[in-house]
Amino acid sequence: MIVGGCLRPGAAGRKTIKLVAGLGMLCLLAVGFVPTQAQEKDAPPLPLDVVPLLEEAVSPEIAMDVGEAREGRWRMSDHWDWMFFLHARPLEGLNVLSLEEARRTIAANWSDGRSEGKLTGAEGRIALGDHTLYWVEALILDGSMLTRFYLWDDVEEGRRLVADTNIDVSLGTPDSLLKRVQREMTVSVAASMFGIDYKTPKWLAREERYTDLHCRLLYPPLSTPALLSSAVHPVDHKPSKDFFSLTVRPIANNRRYDVRWGPQPNRKMEPWLQAMLPDSFATDGKGRDVDIRVEVTELDEFEDNLWRGQAVVRLQAPDVKPIERTWRVGIARWKYRRVEFRALLAIEEVTRLRGMPFQGEVPDLLFDRRMADWLRVIHGGPSWPIEID
Repeated sequence: MIVGGCLRPGAAGRKTIKLVAGLGMLCLLAVGFVPTQAQEKDAPPLPLDVVPLLEEAVSPEIAMDVGEAREGRWRMSDHWDWMFFLHARPLEGLNVLSLEEARRTIAANWSDGRSEGKLTGAEGRIALGDHTLYWVEALILDGSMLTRFYLWDDVEEGRRLVADTNIDVSLGTPDSLLKRVQREMTVSVAASMFGIDYKTPKWLAREERYTDLHCRLLYPPLSTPALLSSAVHPVDHKPSKDFFSLTVRPIANNRRYDVRWGPQPNRKMEPWLQAMLPDSFATDGKGRDVDIRVEVTELDEFEDNLWRGQAVVRLQAPDVKPIERTWRVGIARWKYRRVEFRALLAIEEVTRLRGMPFQGEVPDLLFDRRMADWLRVIHGGPSWPIEID
């Protein structure tokens, strides 16, 4: 899964070390996609098993000419994002659904000035038994988000459904997460509402049933669903079968890797971590300098020279509201030829979404696997305790 070169500075003579951080795709299983009655001819191929795609996004190759250097640093960040929303609204009073009506409905969402978008012209229909799903594509948030809106009517329940599916293209998010993963999530939801026996892909392995909403949601591993109530509804409007909003978001999709060797100014890990994390947030992503504050809320040495913990990073850019992000962190320390090494892995945990609690915590086993993989990249480092099932 991860291939590593030997990162051991201090050897005699000049030596070029290649650190191949295959923090990218795992070995993809050669599993074919089963054609279904709703498959589109132009659907892009999806590497299967899909779990690696949801876990990893980049495969950098870093060349470091360390020579006689007895101190140095290597770091990288890995961040991509996708977002799935499902909205239900009463069908009464709405026009008959068509592609034209779909375009008008989506464009109307931008007329209030709270958000902006532009239709790309890509659109189509998906036949599902005797029913039809209409979709239109748009770029929103200054072109950083590519979105496909799927619309269909559930006449029996008196509601119109809109699946709002998104990827952040500014982060290089694979389009298969939009055009295959979220498409299959959408079709599986619609099929369950119509009572159609739809062959869902095996990688839609998780299920959430909202009995009161008459909704069954299938979603992939390394993501979690949530019911958005107060965030999008009037305060006095409780979610019902014809008025609700659901979301599915990925977890552990924002990661930062860092390794330093040489003299360390802080012997204790907590102040060292407070000094290390801000270096990963030099700007707010738009080139603006930010004021960065780090609070280490937890840090335990659970074995010799191995730490697990949590930190909150507060970002304050000029003229915008401050942003607080919670990070799960792991640290390893070791020596090689009397040179001290320290390796850090930080994975963001999303605990709130639109002002609501959100279960975006990083599972222990997943974090331990990522930390173990990270240390395998750096040969000579300690092993990270982990159980592989």
